[in-house]
Amino acid sequence: MQFDTTEWPEYYRHLIQLAQSEPRLVAQAAEWIALAHVFLVLGTSSVVYPAAGLPRIALERGARVLKINLDPTELSLVTHISLRGRCGKLLPQMIAQANEHEN
Repeated sequence: MQFDTTEWPEYYRHLIQLAQSEPRLVAQAAEWIALAHVFLVLGTSSVVYPAAGLPRIALERGARVLKINLDPTELSLVTHISLRGRCGKLLPQMIAQANEHEN
């Protein structure tokens, strides 16, 4: 099946290209994204497609998007929370703080 994607955002066009070559993979990713309340983007420049389009789809579906990366990226401007630093350091700290608040 071919789609006319000329009017679609770039990330959709890339996902369609992947879907044509690996349809089960993209379908599974789309199902998971549709169910997500929170979407984590960890340690990536967010510029390599088709994976770079997934956070944007999560945003469109209403998920809260958290990004942790050493450097800011274009995606950092649209996420709900964007932190600069090492994932291996920041993520454990966030989990520990969340556990403290839960108790």
